[in-house]
Amino acid sequence: MFCFDCFTGPGPQVAGVFFCFGFVNYICFILSSMTRIISALLIMVLVGIVFGQKGPGSKTSGAWPAGYWPREKSQPIIEKTQTIRLAPDLSQLSAGERAAVAKLLEAGKIFQALYEEQRHKQALSSYQKLWDLHMHVGDSGPTENLLTLYRLNQGPIATTLENKREPFLPVEPVVPGKNMYPWGVKKEEIESAIAAGAARQSEISALRSVIRRVTAENLREDMAKLVNYPLLDTLHP
Repeated sequence: MFCFDCFTGPGPQVAGVFFCFGFVNYICFILSSMTRIISALLIMVLVGIVFGQKGPGSKTSGAWPAGYWPREKSQPIIEKTQTIRLAPDLSQLSAGERAAVAKLLEAGKIFQALYEEQRHKQALSSYQKLWDLHMHVGDSGPTENLLTLYRLNQGPIATTLENKREPFLPVEPVVPGKNMYPWGVKKEEIESAIAAGAARQSEISALRSVIRRVTAENLREDMAKLVNYPLLDTLHP
């Protein structure tokens, strides 16, 4: 409406035109400045998103998680450890023999996992968590030491230089009998259950029986195993 009036009338037309163009230029200047500001803000936001996002394989740093030995506690043991690598020459083996060796190594991994689980009920799960931490931590030196300690001790409990057994990962302390026998179940409890008639000696000592404390967690794990491996049900006495 104001710009239309600027171009009407015989006298003040020139002054009105200059005033109108000045006003338009002022508006254009404001809009141009706002556009540059908005563009700059968008660029800053995009840069922040790009550098702020961390993919699943990105390295992170921060407070060292509780329960994991720091470098200053694991390094003295590592320095006292001598590593001997066995690297036999397999070139003389035939293709069938090399295939047999590969199968034996696969079987060895299964038995090794069973052995580690017998030593501590949280051995396998704690190792997986340690490996995940190793893949995502910024400084992998401390986790490399812990991975070495796990292999040396075949589980999450290490023998210190003072000849003490201590967990170097966030797991429960070791218990008598470890996981070879019912975790945390005492001999007196089993004998009391048999004496009270709650269990039979023949069933408890059966070759295929596994004794576990009745907890919600144990029941969920046992039912899940029966669902995933239905063949186990046929082995039940």
